[in-house]
Amino acid sequence: MNEFNEVILLKFGEVVLKGLNRNRFETLMIKDLSSRLKKLGRYTIESRQSILYVIPENDAAKENFEKAVVESTKVFGIAAVSRALCVDKDMNVILDCVKTYCKDVLKDAKTFKVEARRSDKDFYLKSPEICKECGGAILSANPRLRVDVNNPDVAVRIEIRQKHAYINCGAIPGAGGMPYSSAGKGLLLLSGGIDSPVAGYMCAKRGVKLDALHFESYPYTSIQAREKVIELASQMQDTCGKIRLTIASVTENAIVGGLLAILVLFLFLGNARNALVIGVSMPVSVVTTFIGIIAFIGTAILLYAYINNTATINFFIKTNNFFIIISPIKYYDLSIFLCYIFSIFKSHL
Repeated sequence: MNEFNEVILLKFGEVVLKGLNRNRFETLMIKDLSSRLKKLGRYTIESRQSILYVIPENDAAKENFEKAVVESTKVFGIAAVSRALCVDKDMNVILDCVKTYCKDVLKDAKTFKVEARRSDKDFYLKSPEICKECGGAILSANPRLRVDVNNPDVAVRIEIRQKHAYINCGAIPGAGGMPYSSAGKGLLLLSGGIDSPVAGYMCAKRGVKLDALHFESYPYTSIQAREKVIELASQMQDTCGKIRLTIASVTENAIVGGLLAILVLFLFLGNARNALVIGVSMPVSVVTTFIGIIAFIGTAILLYAYINNTATINFFIKTNNFFIIISPIKYYDLSIFLCYIFSIFKSHL
């Protein structure tokens, strides 16, 4: 249970540079934050002076306050997140609370400093005076500490806002970027490796709402590969927002496409035999071309190995009904050698 009257402060990033359409970006951030926090309890979200104030309203929200702070750091468009104590704008109250609220954080620290920001210019003390008073209170409660304004272990921040004063002991970096779905929609080709999830995250960070597409070719790819892609998409939703994943079977589409091609040929030619011959000849020619390419590259590798006295070479290892060429030859060297072979063939034409 949260024993203090704590709130979460979310400070805007580059959204503050926006002009007349800034309200749209703020609304998108509030919507994203609300969807993340609704499972943790009831929170009130207010936007004032480029800051979102998240206020817990019931016992469930206070019990899940730590989780709410973590979820807040995942909202795109937020530069920094702070958990802060909300107190009255009275200097005596601030001095009493800064000693008790920061006690646990300062317990293992050796140095500290106090920063003050006075957004309410009607407050009777200026920022340097607030720093002086609060720093003195902390030193009186913790005599072992010393002040270090350049590189402190803990930076205590006092913010005097329009309605209340806020005390926090440091900020957590936010996700940054632009709000979720502020830059339209995009389609992510999700392969199952590390590159596509990283690319998807970078796009989502710039405000793109993602849908994902994965191509599988079962039975040449395993069920585990499919489950891995589903797990990746599920994990990406934690930071990138809701993602709709579509899995397209290359094998099924190839079969359906071939049957449709034969049907179209039959309707066009009006002869079942001719349509069948042409329909079968197309995949056969593709497979034959593929085998020819493999045979040519394999021959080139063997010639390269023979000319350069390569000691070991593993050729045509069969796995999953595919022939895979494994060779110690670098792709750059092989490309040069293939160009050399082509130049020989061309010279004899």
